[in-house]
Amino acid sequence: MAGAVPLSRWLSRLRAGLAEHEETRVDDSTQDDSLGKDQDLPPQAGEKFTILRELGRGGMGAVYEAKDNELGRHVALKFLHGQTLARLERFRVESETLARLRHPNIVQVHECGEAEGGVFLVLDFVDGESLEQRVERGPLEPKEAVRIARDVAAALQHCHDHGVIHRDVKPGNVLLEQSGRVLLTDFGIARDLEREVALSKTGAMIGTPAYMPPEQARGQKDAIDARSDVYALGATLYEMLTGKGPFAGYTLPARLAAGDLTLARADLHPDLVAICTKCLRSKASLRYPTAQALGDDLDRHLRGEPVEARSRRVGPVLLLSLALIAVALAMVAASLIATRGKSHVAGTPSGPTPTATSPKRSPPVSRFAPLKRDPLRLTLPGLLGARFAGPEHVLAWSASEWCVWRLADREISAQGRVKELQAAAVDAKGELLLLAQPKRVSLQRLAGGGAIASVPLVTEEVALSPTGEVAALVAGVTVVLWRPGRAVAVEMLYEAKSEPRALVFSPDGSYLAFASGGTNRDADPRELVVWTSAGELVARWEIPRPAYQLAFAPNTGLLATGDDWGGLRIYDPATPGAAPISFTAPQPGPLGGAHTGEVAGVVFDPHGVLLSVSGHSPQRAAVLTNELRRWEISDGVGRLLSTHLPLADEYVALDVARGRALLLTGAKAKGEVRITSLEKLR
Repeated sequence: MAGAVPLSRWLSRLRAGLAEHEETRVDDSTQDDSLGKDQDLPPQAGEKFTILRELGRGGMGAVYEAKDNELGRHVALKFLHGQTLARLERFRVESETLARLRHPNIVQVHECGEAEGGVFLVLDFVDGESLEQRVERGPLEPKEAVRIARDVAAALQHCHDHGVIHRDVKPGNVLLEQSGRVLLTDFGIARDLEREVALSKTGAMIGTPAYMPPEQARGQKDAIDARSDVYALGATLYEMLTGKGPFAGYTLPARLAAGDLTLARADLHPDLVAICTKCLRSKASLRYPTAQALGDDLDRHLRGEPVEARSRRVGPVLLLSLALIAVALAMVAASLIATRGKSHVAGTPSGPTPTATSPKRSPPVSRFAPLKRDPLRLTLPGLLGARFAGPEHVLAWSASEWCVWRLADREISAQGRVKELQAAAVDAKGELLLLAQPKRVSLQRLAGGGAIASVPLVTEEVALSPTGEVAALVAGVTVVLWRPGRAVAVEMLYEAKSEPRALVFSPDGSYLAFASGGTNRDADPRELVVWTSAGELVARWEIPRPAYQLAFAPNTGLLATGDDWGGLRIYDPATPGAAPISFTAPQPGPLGGAHTGEVAGVVFDPHGVLLSVSGHSPQRAAVLTNELRRWEISDGVGRLLSTHLPLADEYVALDVARGRALLLTGAKAKGEVRITSLEKLR
């Protein structure tokens, strides 16, 4: 039996033993870990140590509390299970790593030992518990979680300064002393960047899947660096704040496909949510570059100072570059507008002036066709959408044209031809128009002012704030804020997990809401997220079906959603934990809910009455009713006021302004917009 030996001598002996087998070494970590029939019996560690109790057991070995009989102190002895070559090498790396790391937040190794049953490390004994044990009792208070994460970040920075990547940061490897000290432990799979020590085969995944970043989960060994530990610490912080891992219930392939994750606890301070979200970016370049940077931001949050995670400088390099391009284009456009002065005539379509050598374009096919009676009807072939552009104008658009009708004199006040128009939006006064084309989003004045700014982004969902100062776009599955008047105009706000469905500002511009979700696969997350117009997270909900329609109530801030199964619900951003108000018709259709089929439009009138429409093609209208319904909300309950059953037209949108309601019908055929008095709908 051998007792403890000096660390340097033990490491030299172990290195020499491993070198003898260098030519035949294989990764035999999958071999039997069994120590024989007595593996559950306490090991012997010589006369110097007396084993007191087992503290824990893991994949490589077991840890025991022991008494150092010579120094009269308690220590922790970590014994190695199954002395395969690969395990001995990892044990050797952990020994060497801990021997040269000296930090108050890292468990220290004192010496190494050999016994009849194997080898062991002599470590600090921590009188307390693991963070994993603490989280099992429930989420931590935010300040406590931040303090722990900050101390672990300090320990990681010390590791990184010495060329060591931990690669297995998780609650089980963080120890909490009763005194409050936080200690990082278990460096068994650490990677030494200075000497490029590799402990696994190329392409092999090593670590704990629930906390490892995507590059580590995919086995991309060369991509693992300090930012990988930042990700794992972010996952640990997430678990401290929520009580569960960030991808609980996900398989590894589903988790890799999910991309970024946002902390779903709306009662937390937005700065803390931003810090955690930044750590968990799937792309390493979007995370904190160092553990020190993360620790500094956690310190700022504790002091109540602004954090870098929410700095407007933060964002994808590509979007930032595009933003700078947009600013340059805006400056050029502004210069051209200033020099041209008032040469434009209000209502003249934008584009080059016809000359003798340039033939005139054919007149637009749009027409204003009012009826002798209310409602009025406006037609536009291939109609895609329409809404009020201020109280006295109506904007409508197709894939190749947009038009603005002035209701007072029933004339077209502005129009333009575009190529492959995807979506459009207008500000509350009807002065600014946002147009989304396949590769570009542009902002322009409706009354002859021409283009103001543009940005080269691909999007099919757009929203413009009531003042026109900020636009919200969905590029792919990423919600982006665009502020044409800012030096850095584009900011990535949120990356969704599935298809985007709807995007809308509140009438006063204080809130922005976004809905996403798949229709057929229940595994796809369906969510509803609300931010302030400044980009601060307000609330997030998991919703039962994807919301195709969103509308904010005036004054109250209540948010209505309409889904593909006829469901109609009201959410209150002021109380994100409260259940939504659900609406049910007296005689619900086959899918239940407020309508017999998909909700095609929702809007509140000025008095807070909710209007909703369902619209179906003539084929589906045989079994699903096209209808408009009015609802009131009283004492937290939704009640049906009236139902209007129109003809078999397909209703696809809804809007109100100054006592009038706007309805779209027949979008795929004649493309008709109807404007009627709200009084007619009572």
